Amino acid sequence: MNPFLVLIQRSLIVLIVAVPILATQSQEARRRAPWSTAEVQGCTLNGSHSLDDLSTLVHDYMQWMDEQGMENPTLLTLVPDFRPEHFPYDVLWVEVWTDALHFGEGSQLRSQHGADIQARKNEILICPMHTASTLMAVAGATFDEGLGSFPLRVIDCTFKEGVNGFGAGGVISSWSNHLSENGSRSVHWLSLRPFAGEVANPDYSFRWVTVYPSYDSLGEDIAIGLNRESIGVRGELFEPAMTCDSAQIFGATHW
Repeated sequence: MNPFLVLIQRSLIVLIVAVPILATQSQEARRRAPWSTAEVQGCTLNGSHSLDDLSTLVHDYMQWMDEQGMENPTLLTLVPDFRPEHFPYDVLWVEVWTDALHFGEGSQLRSQHGADIQARKNEILICPMHTASTLMAVAGATFDEGLGSFPLRVIDCTFKEGVNGFGAGGVISSWSNHLSENGSRSVHWLSLRPFAGEVANPDYSFRWVTVYPSYDSLGEDIAIGLNRESIGVRGELFEPAMTCDSAQIFGATHW
């Protein structure tokens, strides 16, 4: 199970499905794959079902994946905490695959053999939104697989002219380094817009995803960002490169 690394561009991922390939070639492709792939489903609880039912469903799903002999994705459920007034979902179901090859294999497995577990999922959740994106780990400490539950922040950002995903990643990495030098424990990822399931005319270029080991850590990062030195550093880094919206914060559970 890989670290959460948790929402760059689809053109940078090569998924070879059109021609037969040797097993050794496939393994080499896996070794070179630089990005993780994340599936995100936006869901509401079906009828009278609760988050306790969701917990049971997750365990059933992971058991089914084990029985299929697949390398399991990292599975997260995100319950909205600080979010816009009309956020449409009760929970985000997030599966992060090691690379695009595993994502394709997992999708094929569900398509061929997943009818029963999908029916079980449909009893608990109604999921009208389903996207797939590529994720790049940018900076910060290593994600702690044993965290269990923790806050996760998502910010939609837009490139300024002449800036691309690599440039944005460099800016966020520099900002993360500044935070770390001042005691931050956060971990940062960059996710460009989905390569599948994207809405028409999206109004952002990428999503900046940050994981904190606790709400205390989240508060520490906010406090660091508000000191005089940090305000100057943030302006120098971000103003030439991007604009960003207000954050959404989720209560995340790592299964």
